[in-house]
Amino acid sequence: MAKLKLKDLRLKRSFVSLILKELKSILFSSTGLIVGSLFIVVVAILLFGIGRYNQFGTNDLTQMFGYIAFALAIAVPALTMGAISKEKSNGTFEYLLSKPLTELDLLLGKFISYSLLTFILILLTLPITVVVASYSGIDFGQAVMQYAGALVLGLCMVSVGLAISALFKAEIASFLTSVVVIAVLILIGSSFVAVLPAPISSILEKLSLLSHYQSVSRGVLDFRDIFYFIAFIFLFLSLAYYLLIKDKYPVGHKYLKKAKVATALFVIIAFLLGTLGQVIPGRIDFTSDQRYTLSAATVEVLNRMPNSLTVDYYASSNLPIEFQSELRRVQDLLSDYSKASGGKVSVNLIEPDKDTSLQSKAQTDGISQIQFSVNSSDSAQVVVGYFGVAFKYEDKSEVLNFNNEILNDLEYQITKKIKKLSETQKRKIAFITNNVAHSTTNDLTVFNKELVDLFDVTSISLTEESAEIPEDISTVIIAGPVEEFTDNAVTELKNFYVNGGSIFLMTDTIDTNTETPALNENSLAALFEEYGVKINNDMVYDLENNNIIALQSLFSPIVFNFPMWFIANSVENSTNINKDVNNVSLLFASSISTENKDGHTIYTLLETGNSANIQTSDNLNLSFDQDWQPSNTDSKRTVAVALENSNGGRAVVVADTDFLTDSILEGLAQRQSQDKNSISFALNAVSWLAKDSLIGSIKSKGNTATLLNLDNTKQVTLVAVGTMVPITLSLAPYLFAVIQRRKLRNKKYQSEAKE
Repeated sequence: MAKLKLKDLRLKRSFVSLILKELKSILFSSTGLIVGSLFIVVVAILLFGIGRYNQFGTNDLTQMFGYIAFALAIAVPALTMGAISKEKSNGTFEYLLSKPLTELDLLLGKFISYSLLTFILILLTLPITVVVASYSGIDFGQAVMQYAGALVLGLCMVSVGLAISALFKAEIASFLTSVVVIAVLILIGSSFVAVLPAPISSILEKLSLLSHYQSVSRGVLDFRDIFYFIAFIFLFLSLAYYLLIKDKYPVGHKYLKKAKVATALFVIIAFLLGTLGQVIPGRIDFTSDQRYTLSAATVEVLNRMPNSLTVDYYASSNLPIEFQSELRRVQDLLSDYSKASGGKVSVNLIEPDKDTSLQSKAQTDGISQIQFSVNSSDSAQVVVGYFGVAFKYEDKSEVLNFNNEILNDLEYQITKKIKKLSETQKRKIAFITNNVAHSTTNDLTVFNKELVDLFDVTSISLTEESAEIPEDISTVIIAGPVEEFTDNAVTELKNFYVNGGSIFLMTDTIDTNTETPALNENSLAALFEEYGVKINNDMVYDLENNNIIALQSLFSPIVFNFPMWFIANSVENSTNINKDVNNVSLLFASSISTENKDGHTIYTLLETGNSANIQTSDNLNLSFDQDWQPSNTDSKRTVAVALENSNGGRAVVVADTDFLTDSILEGLAQRQSQDKNSISFALNAVSWLAKDSLIGSIKSKGNTATLLNLDNTKQVTLVAVGTMVPITLSLAPYLFAVIQRRKLRNKKYQSEAKE
């Protein structure tokens, strides 16, 4: 028994020695320096050069981790190319096996060694993450999953590299083959295989490393991805093990025959594990805002639904590869709806391409056809597919035909349809149409389109002859007052609020539509002053958090950071209006002063950063390229508030009238979809005012990315720290090894000289 323990101890020592040998041979060599530096340079070129992260980046690091995947596809083969090939070519392979190590010990030792090296490579990107986090904060849960996903992707590549290295004696052949194999395994999950027939491209997408890696990079740990990665690594390590055995025994040897059978069995097990694992549902959402988990607003809508809802999910099995990841996402989400509803939502998966009668049913339900080309051996033909859902509730029905716009707001779009079908009576809201600058038929069409699906939207006029708000109106919206309201109209608005009604006021105290900015005397800025809210006659700017303005010049656009189009931060409060809304962009907004009044509660909704200030009405300058300078009076400024009285009356006041106009939303849509924040904020505001469920928050869920808005100094810092620190870290072990060798050499020379 004692001898057995001693043998196990020697084996353990040999195993650990093997791992340490591999780590030292790379870390303290020129190979480690070159691979580490090459890795970070490739990531930097892709991120800061092609991706233009300094100009358009956000605190969502998904873009960087996409580039990390491609950098690993070069770096890992460079690391593993000599893992076994070099041992064979140098004749040290047999020497290693002469130690108390089996082929399996050798393979696992190599795998652990190069996995640790790959992990060190991935950690070289930490300086970028730290700097971005210091500038704007990051989603810590998602970032952890992204690093975990990159590590698992690296493990998969290491397993491929070891199998290829065991196949060749030449390191260059091993490197090139590994790069090609890994590139293929990545690209089969992209649009590059769209030229193949749909059934084949669908299968390839499921086998792709990229699609499963992207799934994890969202911040979600899906059980199907776990099974895939385990099966992938197990498969290639099994192949590597057989290739090790094959070179040790002659052809026809009984042990080699057993190894072939065992390898075939391992391959079958890996295939079954990966395949059967794809039908096991379940996922854990690590994102800070739980963006891949049904929101509280959705659950509330489902709980309020009195009867059952049937959802027919039409998804053709022959859809092109660009639809494949979305097919699974939609099915997962619909399954969540069914579970959250307690069985009131039943989901039927229908594949119309398998039966002509199902195609007719899809068209009858309103599902549109998707036309695409399918290649065969000798020709290409246009076929049709279906991708959408039909909702049936009692005698009513709705349909969603999926496109990019709807898929980007998937939960919001589905919940909106369910709410529309299941609610018998909608809250009634009214836009005031007289004396205002904006209307639902002119420049508030996007906002109005969202409202009409959730509320009963109408319009009213408050004139001298008719200044009465109908009793069935729960909320009144005033979008940019520019002409004088009569005293009766103002009194009616105040009485409406005091007696339990709700008002959404969006206004400017400064008129910027004239040649020279001037006071807007008819802004209704004092409407809520006696209740503690006053809009000041000034204009706010923020030197730190603002949007970019591009002006066309003769040769290329001139880009300015325009502090008067600033990004206001949301402030948490009990209204939940800002739920899942990080910020809202406001243009030419004024500041708001508040004072506590008995019977009225005031909530701050939006405020600037600490680098904000104001221009008063007597020193306004709206030019884009003026010399903006910090001041010792810079501080936070309130730009939007909510208030509530003891009778249940509510009001939301935003000191900007343009932030919901079509042109502004269009501009924000091109800035990392920041329009969603504005629309969600406004929908939540109206929902809170109308005392309805806040499903507007769902629209901004998953849109938590914040633009970095880096000045030149911060840009230089990010690039310098993100590239020079990792390269220096790669250089340090190599320099240490060089210094140690020189010390040993000098010591040897000195000893010889003494002799």
